[in-house]
Amino acid sequence: MAEMEPDVYTFKQGSNVDIFPHTTVERANVRKHASLFRFLSLSFAMKASAWIAILSFISLGVEIAGEQSESEKEVLVCRRCGKEIIRAADLINMKSQVADRQRNDTLLGIPAVLKQTFTNPQGSQFELVTAKRANFVSDTTAYAEHSWFSGYKWRIIGCPVCGFHLGWSFEATDKTKVGNAPEQFVGLILSRLLHEGFADSIIMKPRQYRA
Repeated sequence: MAEMEPDVYTFKQGSNVDIFPHTTVERANVRKHASLFRFLSLSFAMKASAWIAILSFISLGVEIAGEQSESEKEVLVCRRCGKEIIRAADLINMKSQVADRQRNDTLLGIPAVLKQTFTNPQGSQFELVTAKRANFVSDTTAYAEHSWFSGYKWRIIGCPVCGFHLGWSFEATDKTKVGNAPEQFVGLILSRLLHEGFADSIIMKPRQYRA
């Protein structure tokens, strides 16, 4: 029987989709092309998986960065009038050698915020957090004695709207001796502040009276 042309195919009996060439050469070519196709398919699948993993990692990083950014926008407000006093992004840890107690806690979504308890000469205790900036008005007089932070003098600070005592500002007595520490910062009394979201939730609504 004469050999059929290489490009002539017949359908396998009982099948509507599989085709087989009649010649040995054609069978070898098909096997070679099939192997190449499987290799290319596997290579494409591996590359696709790698790109999916990379994009997922990038997406996760963006999501985490977004969460951190949202946390840094959280604020504490004056307990008395609701004036915004400090943003989470401004919190810093200024450790004192004379604090009665120290602990790390999460505040405004920021982990490991240093909270320190101090006692003044009159025996009153205050739990403070420190920040590089805040909204406040301050006394005109600065004092160096009884400072809770060595090398810093202090002033009384209050809410810029209602004047409620919020804590103290601290200024370096000698700016050349503070090293990498900030030249000034504030110590805020936690009990004089509220989280903005909590403050909003406890606003009293007027009672509704029936006619």
